[in-house]
Amino acid sequence: MKLISLNTWGGKIYKPLKEFVESEKETTDVFCFQELYFSEIPRPDIPWIRANLAFELRNTLSDFLMFECLADNENNSFGDSPDKDVRIGEAIFVKKPIAVIEKGGFRTYSENDESAREKIENISGNFQFVKFEKNGEKYFIGNIHGIWMPGPKVDAPGRIEQSNRLNNEFKKHSGKKILCGDFNLKPETESVAMLGSEMRNLIKEYGIKTTRNRYYPDMEKYGDYIADYAFVSPAVRVGDFKVPMNEISDHLPLVLEFS
Repeated sequence: MKLISLNTWGGKIYKPLKEFVESEKETTDVFCFQELYFSEIPRPDIPWIRANLAFELRNTLSDFLMFECLADNENNSFGDSPDKDVRIGEAIFVKKPIAVIEKGGFRTYSENDESAREKIENISGNFQFVKFEKNGEKYFIGNIHGIWMPGPKVDAPGRIEQSNRLNNEFKKHSGKKILCGDFNLKPETESVAMLGSEMRNLIKEYGIKTTRNRYYPDMEKYGDYIADYAFVSPAVRVGDFKVPMNEISDHLPLVLEFS
């Protein structure tokens, strides 16, 4: 099987993004996307985002089922959208006829966190999952857009708690497990090490140097070369894992072949 994870950057580089998805859809079983917008209609009055990106991708991926996860956000986006009808979130697309037998998710931050109370973190900090069976095997796939505040992607109480919540959730489920997405974390953090203690960290294992590209101007300034990860449980057989230099977002796609 094949899975691709990508933070879409709200579709700001839409044409290359669509071409990439088109080129990969025949050989891919699961897409995990972060930072999508969920307007039902195009919004040319908000030109700096692709307001109906989620539904455009759903049209492109007509052989897939879309499972959405809207952020619990009152501000809706990273300051990019002034319209509360344009919701931000993430989605997992699963190719038919794979039958999803369970879905769910949760916020990874506490409602009592100061930044959550101030409506800063809650545009991110969202986790979703799907569970399905294929060829007699159960798979549990998790997709996360990790909390992005405070600014530097280093350990903070909320991020430690996020890793705890993720580890606890994954312990509840049987089968082969994959956790991927944009974690907004540097590789040397305890928050990443906590997840790696439970599962294989493929970014580390495969020696990936960056998951960003030239569209992220602060990469050199802050040393933010890696924000995206893929973790797999020991039972997952990894055929290949790569992070190709496809400039379709300010993040690079993670491409995992597994069984």
